[in-house]
Amino acid sequence: MEPDMILTFFKLGSTILYICMELFIYTYLFDNMNVKRELINFSLYSCNWTQTDLKFKKLVLLAMRMNDANNFVIKASPKKIINLQVFASIMSMSYNIVSVMLKTTNTKNTISE
Repeated sequence: MEPDMILTFFKLGSTILYICMELFIYTYLFDNMNVKRELINFSLYSCNWTQTDLKFKKLVLLAMRMNDANNFVIKASPKKIINLQVFASIMSMSYNIVSVMLKTTNTKNTISE
């Protein structure tokens, strides 16, 4: 292999690794934020609110409504929530696209020879 080709492979590999790590970090953090937000409502509901006075019950209800206002979650599209499942599907789709491209390239090279 030529030194230029090795350098090109190194640049390409490091770029792909960087993009994958950045995507993983974003999806992990967004998923973690969504889970923590859901846990707040669960924790509020799990407290001993049935044994308290009416003022505390109203405050718990208000806090739960405010935390769950508009079912706020971080989304990439109107229906696609950003989480680790999105990361896995992106990696799977990327692998499938690259494998199809390589097969197409290999087929064209075989035919031209």
